[in-house]
Amino acid sequence: MWEDLICCDLEELELVTRESQEGMSSIKVVIPEDLKRRFKSLCALQHVTMNDVLSDFIEQWVKENENPSQPNDQKN
Repeated sequence: MWEDLICCDLEELELVTRESQEGMSSIKVVIPEDLKRRFKSLCALQHVTMNDVLSDFIEQWVKENENPSQPNDQKN
């Protein structure tokens, strides 16, 4: 993925960035600095972006909680 962007000129890169953000939203998460450093390092080691990991986690969490089989207080 990034290999393709390396050869792009700045104008093409801006176009790719704008197109990939259509229909997207951002959120801000405040976490301890050490947790962010550890998370960032682990993502780099696994060649994934922090955004992709968080998006996958949020998507999974929403799926599990949209139609829970039990009320929240009875889970676990």
